[in-house]
Amino acid sequence: MREPRCGQTGAARGNRASCIRTLEDSLRVIAVVAHPHEAELYCGGTLARYLTTSNSIAIACVTAGNLSDPEADLETLEQARRTEAEKAAALLSARSHWLGQSDNFVTADAVTAMQLVAVFREFQPDVVLTHTPGALTPDHDAVARVSIRAGQDAARPGIEPDTPALGQVPIFFAMDGAPCSVPEPTEFVDITAQRDMKRRALECYATLPAMRAAGAENLVETMWVMARYRGMQAGVEFAEGFRPITAGRAAEARRWLP
Repeated sequence: MREPRCGQTGAARGNRASCIRTLEDSLRVIAVVAHPHEAELYCGGTLARYLTTSNSIAIACVTAGNLSDPEADLETLEQARRTEAEKAAALLSARSHWLGQSDNFVTADAVTAMQLVAVFREFQPDVVLTHTPGALTPDHDAVARVSIRAGQDAARPGIEPDTPALGQVPIFFAMDGAPCSVPEPTEFVDITAQRDMKRRALECYATLPAMRAAGAENLVETMWVMARYRGMQAGVEFAEGFRPITAGRAAEARRWLP
């Protein structure tokens, strides 16, 4: 019999051993991203592939996408982007977490860290997919750093002791990013069978065609180009790329990516 997940029973609380899943258990995987649409763009196929083997997935979006169109009303745009993000998450059968911070102002501060600690302790992730620490986009760099901090803090019982701590720090992977903004990936996930699901999730973002920044009006075409290129590197038709992030947890003898 498998041990209970953290927070499922009173016996599990405070018992670190009972909170650590074995290699045979299904995984709980969360993508923590700066802006709406980035989970779907950079790891949507991977999230969909996790689901094919009975894993659970979630998406946490730190910002509200409120500054993505300078000609739009901020409150209206924020609500539109949240609705789109929830629609995309539902399509992927992912739990959605919305932190609602402003674009361009994310920092790796204690407030943001504790927001993510609450998310991590609710979802109890084994694997966190996030941006690359040191990414050229400031929001991406901040989200990567605060995700790592939150993963470590969520495993410390003395921090917010009223909620069950993680059994151990999750495994972290950095997602891909815009060309030349992050290092080349070292690990790949074949998403050929999930490419249509990834496309459909991106198409949930109906406001994006009106954007002009960073070529976002061609978001789906950008996805195809990136997936084909990473697929060529990986020797498959379509792929997504990742790099492992060292976050204070020893390497283990299993492949955490699907």
